[in-house]
Amino acid sequence: MKKLITWLDPRGTKTWLFILSIVLGGAWGFAFLALVDYLMQSYPNQITGVDTTLMLGIFIGISTLAFFLAFLAKDKRGMTYGLYAGLACMLVCGLILFRNSLTLVPLVGFMGPLGGFNGAGLGMMFGHGRKRSEKDADL
Repeated sequence: MKKLITWLDPRGTKTWLFILSIVLGGAWGFAFLALVDYLMQSYPNQITGVDTTLMLGIFIGISTLAFFLAFLAKDKRGMTYGLYAGLACMLVCGLILFRNSLTLVPLVGFMGPLGGFNGAGLGMMFGHGRKRSEKDADL
């Protein structure tokens, strides 16, 4: 529980990167849902499995975003940036999908923070591995 509180504490983060993570997380959620909505209206008979598509798209998009944010930050607070990007995406998905399906809101919404957690963890590990290999190369 203490780690979760540490990850959700925005103190000690780079302000510009913190705001960027929230804006990009919300923008990804909105853009992806708008794209899926456009495709469903353009090809109504050919689109199936929309719930899985929404879940995977949100998860993979936020994972990629959190990976790059955590790698870019290099301040050991990458998990904070990833989780806040995922929470912003969850808020946007919840607001957009609320009128359509209450079953889809938690399924798609929770993919944002889960993707942020996974992507930020990978980005922090990747950055840590690069530091170690650079340190070994200097010796």
